[in-house]
Amino acid sequence: MWRVILAAVLISFAATPSHAQSTEWLIYTRAIRDSKGNSRFDQNVVPNIRINNLFRVELGIRYGETTDAFDAYYHYKVELQTRSFWRTLKLFARLSDNIWKAPTVYSRSNYLVVAESKFALHEKFSLLVGAGAVAQYQRDNVKDAVPSFSGSRKIFPTYRLTARYHATERWFLDAVYGAYDTFNPYPSQSPFLQFDTEYDLNGHVALYGYFRYQFDHHVDSGLNDFLGLGLRLKR
Repeated sequence: MWRVILAAVLISFAATPSHAQSTEWLIYTRAIRDSKGNSRFDQNVVPNIRINNLFRVELGIRYGETTDAFDAYYHYKVELQTRSFWRTLKLFARLSDNIWKAPTVYSRSNYLVVAESKFALHEKFSLLVGAGAVAQYQRDNVKDAVPSFSGSRKIFPTYRLTARYHATERWFLDAVYGAYDTFNPYPSQSPFLQFDTEYDLNGHVALYGYFRYQFDHHVDSGLNDFLGLGLRLKR
């Protein structure tokens, strides 16, 4: 299934008009290992499309498998982003849905609102600070992919702090501490530490990768290790 999704994305990217200079596609795969030694893998496609001078929309689909189940889970998201005001402040609102089929069955809807501010500390260093709130609704033993406000409810804050080192004009490195990522929010008591990087090959294709360590309350109480590798395609 993920190969069909990837082929469709590449065809769509090739067919995008050349004047659509603000469209990007992030395509990556992840390997995840939890503290009990269980492994899973997923494929991710995330297009980011400019609507007008004020808004962008970012979509996403994730398809995952475990070592015991090929069709174990899939996630999707719809996110509306504003432009950066005063080159500093950006807002976004996101709906993401997690549908798990194995080893447990549930559907979880996440509603997320975040404000992010970016600050230049030096010509080679910048800081990104994000804070917001999450409303999460989970329905056990349900595989319904339609967003919902039913089931058990949790409301909690979320945050992210990113220090970026601009190694060259084409290459940067990030150090991240936070509780939300491209797709999903995590409980605030189970955040992650992450190192990620992008290297721009030619202005249209960039290499992308990250390593993430998620923990429970204390950094020595590990939950999951993540390794993500992929490409960012730019038009």
